[in-house]
Amino acid sequence: MGRFILIQSVDTLKLAAELGKRSAASGLCQNVLLEVLLDEGGAKHGVPVGEALAFAEAVSRIEGLSVRGLMGMAPLTSDPEEARPHFRRLKRLFDSLPAENRQVLSMGMTGDFEVAVEEGSTMVRLGTALFGRRNG
Repeated sequence: MGRFILIQSVDTLKLAAELGKRSAASGLCQNVLLEVLLDEGGAKHGVPVGEALAFAEAVSRIEGLSVRGLMGMAPLTSDPEEARPHFRRLKRLFDSLPAENRQVLSMGMTGDFEVAVEEGSTMVRLGTALFGRRNG
């Protein structure tokens, strides 16, 4: 395991290669999640859904990294049900990964985590529920 338990936002080969290089040089293996772009119209990051399996295969070959699963953020909306199809699509993609890469499916935040869990999330991010809304 690397210095961090899990890095959830690997979305480019350049980033993966650098993380792998630094981890391997330290004699570590860093667990990572691959960030998948669920909101193509938004300002979020991630690898496009159609490229995610090939990306996962490429990152899995990088020394010093261990792909543990996927992370994705649905479009922000006041209705959590609008996130459901995005979560469902990410879960199908997750299920297509090799077994060794299917440990964590991180999806769902404070406003939509219940729907994310119903759709198969194994990890949710509840920052706003715990710490309140950000200023600005």
